[in-house]
Order: sequence, then C-alpha cells, then structure tokens
Amino acid sequence: MLSRIARLPKLNGMQRILTNQIPAVSSLAFSPAKSFTIKKKSSKIWMNEHVNDEYVKKAKMFNYRSRAAFKLIEINHRYNVLKPGYKVLDLGCAPGGWTQIAVEKVNSVGSNPLVLSIDRDPMVQVKNIIVVWVYLNSE
Repeated sequence: MLSRIARLPKLNGMQRILTNQIPAVSSLAFSPAKSFTIKKKSSKIWMNEHVNDEYVKKAKMFNYRSRAAFKLIEINHRYNVLKPGYKVLDLGCAPGGWTQIAVEKVNSVGSNPLVLSIDRDPMVQVKNIIVVWVYLNSE
C-alpha cells in the first residue's frame, strides 16, 4: 500500500501554488511540539519519512501548523471556496493549519471574526478567530 501511495503523481498546479501564491502569515505564530523518543521500528520509519517530507519542510518554512495547509490552498485554488467576507466553521481544527489559511483567505480581522474553530483538543490560539474546545463524554 505504501509503495502505491509513494508513486502517485503530484497534484496539478501544486508547484506553481507553492512558489507563487503563498500568503503572508507572519502574524500567525506557532510553537512546535515537544520532542519525544520513538521506540518501535515502524514509528521510526514513519517519523523519518515525515521529517524529510517536502510539504512538512515547506510548512515549517512558511510557519504553518501542519502540511495540511497546502491541501486547503490547493482546494481553494481549484474551486475558490474561500472568499473575503465568508464565514468559516472549522470542525476538528487542531493543530490549526486549515484555520490559518481560512483566516487569511476570508480576511477575518478585528472584533468581528469570521472563523469559528471547534475541536476536543486544545490548540494554540490563532489571531482573529473564535475557538471552542468541546469534550464529549460517552457516558
């Protein structure tokens, strides 16, 4: 399965987007996770692939919280789903990569934020959004 995934072609236009259309996110600071030790061999292999991944490196370079931010950039480039003034509900928002892009694309600023992010896990605050942490107990 892994070999099939590795051979998939890159999305059309992704290189053009990554080099020409990256929004400025200097106001969206993010503190990286704490380091930890890896015990299992399969986890070490995954971590090695993750650390050397092109989009993980670019996410760090552009100060995005996750590589998933580039997926939303590609979706928005193809389908134009985020426009200035739109209201966005981000369910399962942690760690906040999509939230960062949504804030930039819809121009969520000031005392009237346009992005509402909901998750059960806490997330480092992003400026100009409303964050709700919900813990659902199955009892």
